[in-house]
Amino acid sequence: MSITALPSPVAREIGTLVQALAARGLVPVHCEQSESFGNFEVGFVRGPLSFSVVRDRGQFHVDRVEREVLEPVGLWRSFSGVRSLELPLLAWVESHAAV
Repeated sequence: MSITALPSPVAREIGTLVQALAARGLVPVHCEQSESFGNFEVGFVRGPLSFSVVRDRGQFHVDRVEREVLEPVGLWRSFSGVRSLELPLLAWVESHAAV
């Protein structure tokens, strides 16, 4: 799945993040969307590294990763926008460069 395969509302919302993750070798592998509420989940994979970015009630968070992994890097919380999620998420992804 590429950014062009994502539903257009999802691509508009997180397209920049998807491109930044793709530049680091992560590809979107699934997308689930609730059109009535604007919620969605997009799963990303690079080798054994996998996680989802979720928009729920206007908040963003990382899912499908254990709390013990996300909490120390500041990702075990909700973010008010995708831009505030982007920097800590990309730093965490880059720390797994050897994965």
